Amino acid sequence: SKIGVVLKQKGDLDGALLECRCALAIQEKKTPDSLSVATSYNNVGALLWQKGDLDGALVQYRRALAIQEKEAPGSLTVATSYSNVGVVLSEKGDLDGALVEHLCALEIEEKKAPDSLTVATSYNNAGRLLREKGDLDAAMYYLEKGHTIATGEKVSILKWHPALIHIKYYLGLLYLDAKRFKEALPL
Repeated sequence: SKIGVVLKQKGDLDGALLECRCALAIQEKKTPDSLSVATSYNNVGALLWQKGDLDGALVQYRRALAIQEKEAPGSLTVATSYSNVGVVLSEKGDLDGALVEHLCALEIEEKKAPDSLTVATSYNNAGRLLREKGDLDAAMYYLEKGHTIATGEKVSILKWHPALIHIKYYLGLLYLDAKRFKEALPL
């Protein structure tokens, strides 16, 4: 709901959550299983995530994903929902589950938006998780691929863009882990 967005911008997460849940209840009655309902599930999930309710956020993101997979299979919207689920699972400590979700997102994004910042970010997410799991070789592949895409000709972003900073940060950490200090310096 638009009121929910305004309340969120003002920092009133509880008020925003109440408004979004009310809007969702109305949408569920009028157009159940529609993409607008999925969007509302994602909005509620994002608010719950911001409030630290990871279990609640996960439920909402999965509800959104279920609708989106049915109504818009293979879309970038579905990929975003996979990423949302992956972020929450990662924060809950389920690295294997998070990795699966981020790889699902990446598979869609490579088809729909190859050589984009979105794809580079998903490579970064997968690489970061693989590094945390201790699989440095696989992490290196994903992080270097993400860095190559993010700094390539087809992606036009500022060198201080937050996504690029994250990619360089995790790639730098991995180079340090692998004792490849000279490669970490120019990042």
